[in-house]
Amino acid sequence: MKGMLSVDISRCTGCKTCEIECAVAHSVSKTLAGVIKDGELVQKRVFVEKAGTLSVPLQCRHCEDAPCIAVCPTNAMHRNGQGFPVLLDEERCIGCRACLVVCPFGVISMGVEGKVVSKCDLCVRRLAQGLKPACAAGCPTHAISYGTVDAASAVTRHKVADSFLVAIERVAKGEAAAAGAPREPAIVMSEPLEAVYNDPPLTRKVAASLTKVFGPENVKEGPPLMAAEDFGSYGRAGVPAVLFHVGAVDPKRHAATRAAGETFPSLHSALFAPERPGTYIAGAKALAAAAFDLLGRP
Repeated sequence: MKGMLSVDISRCTGCKTCEIECAVAHSVSKTLAGVIKDGELVQKRVFVEKAGTLSVPLQCRHCEDAPCIAVCPTNAMHRNGQGFPVLLDEERCIGCRACLVVCPFGVISMGVEGKVVSKCDLCVRRLAQGLKPACAAGCPTHAISYGTVDAASAVTRHKVADSFLVAIERVAKGEAAAAGAPREPAIVMSEPLEAVYNDPPLTRKVAASLTKVFGPENVKEGPPLMAAEDFGSYGRAGVPAVLFHVGAVDPKRHAATRAAGETFPSLHSALFAPERPGTYIAGAKALAAAAFDLLGRP
């Protein structure tokens, strides 16, 4: 199906507006006033059920491998093609109730006259007019929504992401309380940083400058990786930029660790412990060499 109904039970108040909207949408008059005036018997196709303290709107899920279609002896339950909703042809229905028995959601019921069954048809006539299904259009709290499968998945992903942030905040505050911190930590979610793009011509120039200072054996081209730094915004804006790493471990120790098949803690690890004097000096030399070659000496 191009679209599907989604339900957010946290928004549902159990008002049953969806039931009324559904019944009216499938009536002859198509208005509540008309139904009341004409005394028409109408049939709802969505059911709001209580589940503890929650209310859950239920309607046909239009299963891909629909058991109601499989058991229907007259093909009254059918689809008009792959991806289409499950529909009911009332003229073919003999009221045998086989579909009612096998429906895993219990959302097929007998019609008001007790002769044929009734079920949600996803308001296909409304969809053809560019309208949403009646239950989704009428829900005052937007507990029921209609959209594409991708859109529904995106909403779920956002909810999961939000729950991760809540969990991070809960853990951080819990750890602070357990450690006897004088106050709760402030949890601030910063904006994501731009990905860094190494400008090829600038990268070659800087690599040449570093090679002159440190020798070719100490200047290596690393594999492509995904990195983000605040100055990545400059590269996105068209300003040439380059990110290079400065070794923070004595070469002999580095070689011995590599030979043993071990790895060093990453830059953002709590175990990262650079050999500070050598690292500072190497970093200062690298920046100075690149700056002098690019900007000229004073």
